[in-house]
Amino acid sequence: MTLTVGSIVAVFAVFAFAACTGTGSGSAGSSSPETATPSSNAGVSAFGDLPPCDDDASWLCGSVTVPLDRADPDGEQLEIAYYVRPRSDDATPAAEPVFISPGGPGANVWDLKDPIASIAALTSSHDIVAVATRGTGASGAIDCADFQSGFSSLRELRKDTAACGAQLGDDADRYGGGDVAMDIDAVREALGFETIDYYGFSYSTVDAQAYAARFPEHLNAVVLDSGLPVSDQGHAFFWGLGVPETLVHVPALYCEQDLTCSADFPNAEADLRRMIEAVGRHPLEGRDADEAGIPGDLVVDQTAVAYLLSSIPWGLSPSDLLEAAAALDHGDPAPLLRLGQQHPPFIPDGDGLPTDFSSGDSAARSCNDQDAVWDRSDPPAAREHALAAELDALPANAFAPFTKQAWNDYWWLDMCLGWPAPDRFEPAVPEGAVFAGIPALVLAGDLDTVVSTEVSRALLDGFPDATFLLVRGAGHITIGSSTCAGEIVTTFFETLDAGDTTCAGPQPLFER
Repeated sequence: MTLTVGSIVAVFAVFAFAACTGTGSGSAGSSSPETATPSSNAGVSAFGDLPPCDDDASWLCGSVTVPLDRADPDGEQLEIAYYVRPRSDDATPAAEPVFISPGGPGANVWDLKDPIASIAALTSSHDIVAVATRGTGASGAIDCADFQSGFSSLRELRKDTAACGAQLGDDADRYGGGDVAMDIDAVREALGFETIDYYGFSYSTVDAQAYAARFPEHLNAVVLDSGLPVSDQGHAFFWGLGVPETLVHVPALYCEQDLTCSADFPNAEADLRRMIEAVGRHPLEGRDADEAGIPGDLVVDQTAVAYLLSSIPWGLSPSDLLEAAAALDHGDPAPLLRLGQQHPPFIPDGDGLPTDFSSGDSAARSCNDQDAVWDRSDPPAAREHALAAELDALPANAFAPFTKQAWNDYWWLDMCLGWPAPDRFEPAVPEGAVFAGIPALVLAGDLDTVVSTEVSRALLDGFPDATFLLVRGAGHITIGSSTCAGEIVTTFFETLDAGDTTCAGPQPLFER
């Protein structure tokens, strides 16, 4: 579930976020987006003749036309859809609008717009502008049919990713964060805003960083929630640093917070580690299907267990997994095999529309934006050699308690090996970019199994003046699971200071 590995993982997290916050899964309806009449007053939007969106009349639908390739401004054009939620209090001057874009990557921003718009104190004085980034939703969603229909193995994932890149052809490198940031600024300009606030969550924190790198003069403040740096010499997100330990620690925390689970499994984290080590030594294999429906080709190894662990925040009970671990201790593998069947590591039968979630865009964003351990201009064979060499050079316990191979298979390190080399690479964030002076707030949840605290804190390298907060009891995308986080975000956008953050819980001591 992540990007170049890490990217599709975040994909599932985004859908779970939408589900837990009550957002829908549809589109903006059949209203034809229109371009707003720019306001002559800096920082105050007139919204022109934007029509209400069919699916929700509290939002207005609009679009701007941009070149698919800005090096060829007269070539193919692309409609970038956006949705505006006007502030509820028009009796006082408007504060900066809050811009958001979808996570995933590949998600439809229409499905993800409501959590931030549900914060009443924020939407009283701030317009909310949700931008459907190129390749998603109503902005030319990429449809790579084979990829969209799912995959049942890493081999198939690699093949479908390469085929999707080939389908996009010369435009395969035109869906990265750099182009997205320029589209977002086109929306800002069309709406007549001089400066904006940006709330980035999960993968859309990449968009926020890309925007800060190109248009700092138009950025009043930024919040980066459960985010990640993409220009990263240490490749922290590429490798998923910090996530292996988090995958084990977070389910144990969930168990600790449940009276029954904590009583039944007082040493939950040790129990889970013992299970991971056991399947590492002897992977479990299902035989003929029995009354439990276990298929004969089912294998539960460390990679499959990693997927089970990552499923706990999104529905799998910690007690069920710990009970399966206890049964394995006593020589009974059936409960763990059954969980492996119920929560498979791949997506064999994807049936979602690309306008709801575009697997093709997920690949295009991941393979363009992420700094991998190979050179983008290298052919696939050279990339594969570089990945193998770098992986081999890591210490044996680099992804403990998982083996290096198991982590490679879980984090999809090799997903982008066959993506086309760019002919005009536009980095999401130029290497070494530092955004000093931009008011910034970085949020991370201590129950986040998608982006580790270690990775989110690396954002401070680019935003050295930012405030970093670990929100206790929050998972991936803190405002989706913590009222406290929403209050802090509101205070920050109103005052450019996080204010009283005691509701976030005690803060660990980090070296800066």
